[in-house]
Amino acid sequence: MAEYPKVGNQMFITRPQIGMAGLSDRGQVREDNQDWIRADPHLGLFVLADGMGGIRGGAEASRIAGEHFHRHMRSWLRWGAMLPWRRSPLRILKAMQRGLLAASVRVRHAAAADTRLEGMGTTLVGGLVRGSACLVVAVGDSRLYRLRDGDLEQVTRDQTLAAKLLADGFLKTDDPRLARYTHILTAAVGREERPEIQRYHLKLQPGDRLLACSDGLSGALADHHLSTTLQQQGPLERLADRLVALANDAGGKDNISVILIDPITPPSRSPQWENLDRATVTPDQG
Repeated sequence: MAEYPKVGNQMFITRPQIGMAGLSDRGQVREDNQDWIRADPHLGLFVLADGMGGIRGGAEASRIAGEHFHRHMRSWLRWGAMLPWRRSPLRILKAMQRGLLAASVRVRHAAAADTRLEGMGTTLVGGLVRGSACLVVAVGDSRLYRLRDGDLEQVTRDQTLAAKLLADGFLKTDDPRLARYTHILTAAVGREERPEIQRYHLKLQPGDRLLACSDGLSGALADHHLSTTLQQQGPLERLADRLVALANDAGGKDNISVILIDPITPPSRSPQWENLDRATVTPDQG
């Protein structure tokens, strides 16, 4: 049963009942794995990072950023959330954004201190699930999907040159030139002082399933394959194995990382999350 420590006249869920499973795999081509994942069901927190920047740099960037963001949010949930006025969705998203910006600084400092790590960076998608809501921050092209009633929706957007060229109307989806720009990021943790951070308020319903993944999965499997696989029943660990196996069967050209999230407890209406009932997905960048 979830614990509800009282603070003033409000209560904050510290141990949400959430099913999570994560798996990261080297793939069939790469010599090492530069992805980093953390699935923390006790906090309702998940983090996935996909590093870049040479054999050593990519793995270091994803580890530094992922570990710092997770540590920042774990500390904030333990201490910062004890003050009722800090529990609004906007303030929580701001805490997540601060953690991600601080992680970017850590990566930059590490790169500056070691010439072998020069130019390293990483994508990152992180989320916090509480009650009927999931708050999300993201940089790069690692994705968060939501499956609802058999329909798969991409929540985050790809911050790549290909996506920008499409959005600006310079290229169309069937243009063969698009492929050469797919892996060129327009935002990355550690590559910039203040990377553009996507922020989302995501409303959940009973039966929803979330998938966070690196482009080693999303680039290998079409959305309809993802949707079909995500609808399968059984332990999340087995489903994560299945997704990774399918990506490897499709060539495994990149590292493959997945985190699956099932909010087990029926969503409840708690005061600090009521503002999230306004919309299904509300992007809030800044």
